[in-house]
Amino acid sequence: LVHATPSNQTPVTEKGPSGEVQDSSGMKTRLEDISIDRKYCLRGWMGDAEVDVDLGILTSLRFLEKEAGYQAALTMKDGQEFVIDVDAETSLMGTAPFGSLRLPLKSVASVCF
Repeated sequence: LVHATPSNQTPVTEKGPSGEVQDSSGMKTRLEDISIDRKYCLRGWMGDAEVDVDLGILTSLRFLEKEAGYQAALTMKDGQEFVIDVDAETSLMGTAPFGSLRLPLKSVASVCF
């Protein structure tokens, strides 16, 4: 089973995790307090189900362009892996040493927490 929070509930993480974000050009940036559209979860779809995945349970995210849109390949702290469909226009946000950073998911290659 996937540990995902139903979309009508707030995930348990109160502050976003830290990690290294790599964009589609290969640029890597270390970020603190990572969020997705100011939420500490990644909203997506598994089939017909809408899910919110708590960023605090993940070790990595990879974003993949597919024919029908974008997907996120997620790896959880317990080693489980799964894929969800995501909205590519959603923004990943965080605080870098030089200031705040915002990047649409379609421009994110990966995140390692």
